[in-house]
Amino acid sequence: MKLMITIIVLFMFPFFAVAEGEGEHSHVQHESTSSQLTTGTGVINSVEEGKINISHGPIEKLNWPAMKMDLPVTKDVDLSKVKAGDKITFSIELGSDKVYRITKIMPDDSHRDDHKH
Repeated sequence: MKLMITIIVLFMFPFFAVAEGEGEHSHVQHESTSSQLTTGTGVINSVEEGKINISHGPIEKLNWPAMKMDLPVTKDVDLSKVKAGDKITFSIELGSDKVYRITKIMPDDSHRDDHKH
């Protein structure tokens, strides 16, 4: 019975981050066999040196649910061009140290209400 409960818990919460709305978490080490580049969308909550706090939607390729989390960025990402409240699309990749980092940030215009005709 304990084994079954453990398996259920592991499938419900496969990462150290928590689902959005249940709090925030800053751990970015996740278990995954994929080190390929993938993308996600979200809203920036805060920007600090070398990292952002983001509320992102599910990232199916990584089996990540929607959540609020801190993510470090690579040195190539210019954080001076983003601010809290920005809706973004981002590229993320697992480094050799098993930490996911954002490698690229792009504005996400798909959520804009003021589409020009």
